[in-house]
Amino acid sequence: MESNEEFHAIPVDALTLPAPLAGLRWWRAKLAAHGVVRRADVEPLLEIPRLLAQAMLFAREPAGWCVRLVGTEVDRQLGRKVAGLELVDALPEMAAALIGTLDHATTECRAAGAAGTVRFLAASEALSWQAALLPLDHPVPRVLAVLGWTVAMLEEPLEARWPYA
Repeated sequence: MESNEEFHAIPVDALTLPAPLAGLRWWRAKLAAHGVVRRADVEPLLEIPRLLAQAMLFAREPAGWCVRLVGTEVDRQLGRKVAGLELVDALPEMAAALIGTLDHATTECRAAGAAGTVRFLAASEALSWQAALLPLDHPVPRVLAVLGWTVAMLEEPLEARWPYA
């Protein structure tokens, strides 16, 4: 299905959806315990199993940011599999802005927020999403993204409902 995607960096305090907020709480607890969230200190299967279906793991490789892992619900919502792809190929319409946000999160070792929409043109509906972008300290910079979303029918222009445009 053809789609049109948007991405906006937002303050983490603006996150409102349950899954990104749960991921942010988990990351902040890890940060408080260790001063930095190291990949070695993280056991996602044991600690946040319910969030994994709504998660993506990005890694900065020599060629650029790549999508390492993608939860099953993210694949379903995107309508395609993006694991293993370079970010510019996986999410081309939002890659530039997302790369800037990932770079900032890993450089600052600070969680970031993101939000956007995916418009499914043939179905006249839009998926509004939010993500907590949670940097993990590792020899290869990594960011765990925990996503949440809602689906809306497009009876009115989406921009009329978008608070961060």
